[in-house]
Amino acid sequence: MKRLFIAINIPQETKEKIFTAFYRQIRKDGIKETGKNNLHITLKFIGNTDEESLKEIKQKLSKINFEKFSLTITGAGEFNGRTIWLGVNDKNNNAEKILGQINRLLFADKEKEKFEPHITIARNKKLAKKEIKKITENLAKIPFEEKFFAESIDLMESGLMQGEPVYAKIFQKKASRSDL
Repeated sequence: MKRLFIAINIPQETKEKIFTAFYRQIRKDGIKETGKNNLHITLKFIGNTDEESLKEIKQKLSKINFEKFSLTITGAGEFNGRTIWLGVNDKNNNAEKILGQINRLLFADKEKEKFEPHITIARNKKLAKKEIKKITENLAKIPFEEKFFAESIDLMESGLMQGEPVYAKIFQKKASRSDL
């Protein structure tokens, strides 16, 4: 069984900029930072999947059509005092449109689910919500705006190595050409 999710991966240069700008501000006991190499935008969590289903998922993902598009990382926030994230501006809702294709092809789900593109940079393990709120307020004050292009969607496997999450790309669907 493989633990899978579908993501838009972030260029390494952008990951470096995120790390440099934000990680010193979140280093506290009780907070688990997302490893720099694991930064991504999750489109859909799939979960544990057997080999037969994996083949079917790859085949269906190959049918998704989209053009390369730009995303801008800006702002910071938190979900329910547990997850610290950076916001992602997708002015044409391209990621949400891709998620719609994923849901129709893989899950026969035509209902629109709420989707907030974001990059998880840390998880709270034991701090009070008010402490997380203060951290994210400070992160939001950091002047940061970074544009990058989504050139593929990637099927990722999540595993553990020495107790740390490790993500590996096991399939990639590249965007069709675009004039961006």
